[in-house]
Amino acid sequence: MRIGSVLLALCMGAGTTGGMCFAQEYEFKGGYPTPETVQKAYDDADLTRAIQAYKFFYPTVSFEGTWRGNLKEGAVVNSVFPLLEGSPKQLVFTPNSDTPYAGLPLDLSKGPIVIDIPPGPIMGATNDLNQRWVSDLGLPGPDAGKGGKHLLVGPEYKGKTPNGYYVARATTNRVLVLLRAIPPAGNNDAANALIQTVKVYPFNQTAGWKAPTWVKLPKGDFTPLQWESNFQYWQVLKEIIDLEPAYEAYRSYYGELAGLGIVKGQPFRPDERMKGILDKAAKMANAQMRVQSFADRRPDRVAWSDRKWEWATLRPENGTFDMPTYKDLDARAKWFYQAQVESPAMFRRSAGAGSLYWLGTRDAYSRRVHRDLRAGHHAVGYRVRDRCARLLNGRDRIGNVDPRRMALGARIRPRHAGAGGPKQRRAGVNLFAQLIRQFAHVGAHADGRGEPVVGVAIQMVEKILAVEIRFRHAPVKLLQEPQVAVDIDHRRNIGQHDGNRIANPHAAARERTGKPTATRVDLRPGRAKAAPADR
Repeated sequence: MRIGSVLLALCMGAGTTGGMCFAQEYEFKGGYPTPETVQKAYDDADLTRAIQAYKFFYPTVSFEGTWRGNLKEGAVVNSVFPLLEGSPKQLVFTPNSDTPYAGLPLDLSKGPIVIDIPPGPIMGATNDLNQRWVSDLGLPGPDAGKGGKHLLVGPEYKGKTPNGYYVARATTNRVLVLLRAIPPAGNNDAANALIQTVKVYPFNQTAGWKAPTWVKLPKGDFTPLQWESNFQYWQVLKEIIDLEPAYEAYRSYYGELAGLGIVKGQPFRPDERMKGILDKAAKMANAQMRVQSFADRRPDRVAWSDRKWEWATLRPENGTFDMPTYKDLDARAKWFYQAQVESPAMFRRSAGAGSLYWLGTRDAYSRRVHRDLRAGHHAVGYRVRDRCARLLNGRDRIGNVDPRRMALGARIRPRHAGAGGPKQRRAGVNLFAQLIRQFAHVGAHADGRGEPVVGVAIQMVEKILAVEIRFRHAPVKLLQEPQVAVDIDHRRNIGQHDGNRIANPHAAARERTGKPTATRVDLRPGRAKAAPADR
């Protein structure tokens, strides 16, 4: 007799003697579920199914937010491409503030598209709307920075692919090509100009085709924040399911969605009960992903056994979270909750691989980063992000204080009698606030020389305007903000960490001494310390 038959017989036996059969919170009389159990069991099953489906399709819905954000701010599919420089005014998961970006929204439904990358320091990756890796371009790609033609084809394309192209196939018709250019000598304008030398055109050009144009997007929301914790998440997902071809590898997960009423090409009309369950699932699943992202329990999260730095991505093998016999769904969920875009070059941990990401969310700590700058061009970038929104911290704020309000609260006096006046004070306020914002965009509360951000800004304003700045209360206390996460992006092929045109001080130290330098940064608000050190 099978185990299931034994359990059923035991349960039925209990019923024949007048007893009741219980399975945790479910009640069976004579082996048959009570009306309350029927309702609860289906509610629980639907909630569990919705939570798992939410997590699996989160990368898709998240990237839809990026796609719509680009179009809302002025991008046009296949013809107008946005240029971005990361700042708190742009709501983007894990952007950098020291290298310009471009996001190319492309639709492959009408045929393949060519991305012609010129030689030079351009890094890029293509992801489709499922946020699955399609290809790398430029320095981390097969052209290795030497330039080359990349041919992107859609999931239903059955035509021939010619020689001389790096061919990559997407699982959706819509794809986003993310490009970054390394600013030569910290010149962002030159980097933006380099990005605009990338050529994009249909593989089969028509007579009416026009070359794309570029537009700067200084602001915008490129996230799913407005949907991710409510019923609208499922409405957006349904729109994507209807618009894009079904991906065969997702067949089982489409089955989970079907159990929730989401089927391609069919109306989605959940009743009030199901709406409530889906809304609850969005909140619960999002909260669970937040816990997993910022309070991960996996042992392999730890980068160094004696430190609290963690790997931002847990799977360095291939960029797609694929293991020999399974897909690491936990690692996938952790990454896409806090970040966007997957790529082998982003996840590798070997030297010269592309990018390297560490993450800190739990406590105060220091991290000593060592890299021989003579072996290549490297930089260490720090980003301070809000743990709730996963965005660059502050939207022009640091901690709980607007930089301009902090500056207005300071006493700015001329050093010399009779000098200055209201104009000089206003100039001091504006310059001080601007400097604080600039350092905020870099991320950590340090400028690389071992002094707190506020202290650096004070010294610069005092020196430039010949004034003295005094506070009634220690400004550092105003910066203390527990709701931040810090990650480090260690990129290769960067001549200096520009950080909104703030040069890397260690390059000069290395040039003077001829020795590799290291950086020690205490990332606790108000206790930032950094100094070059030989080792």
